Amino acid sequence: MNTREQLEARAKELEVKFAANISDEKLQERVDAAEAKAQKSQTGPDNGGTGDTGDTGDKGQTNNGGETGEDDLIDTDVLERVKHDGRDYGPGDPISLNTDTYLELLGLSKVAEVDIDPDT
Repeated sequence: MNTREQLEARAKELEVKFAANISDEKLQERVDAAEAKAQKSQTGPDNGGTGDTGDTGDKGQTNNGGETGEDDLIDTDVLERVKHDGRDYGPGDPISLNTDTYLELLGLSKVAEVDIDPDT
């Protein structure tokens, strides 16, 4: 099995959505993000039985502790019209998304990650 086939197989194991024409580099990024998330969910703190799901409004996803932090969000630019948290976003609008929502919309080519250059 070649590297691409192994990468696609791992992506399917992790339930990573991707288009057939995605570059190896982008697919590797998504697999890495999904593996990191899986690792975090296995080793992350539980919510102490408080019933707090940490719901941020993103399809009931939790973030393993009920806390919302900037580290959990990815700054993106909207490429095509999307509705998120009850708001409509059009092309060029900035939006911060959790990893799951970002990966889903990225796979649909609805958003692109904002390149932030710290030197400027």
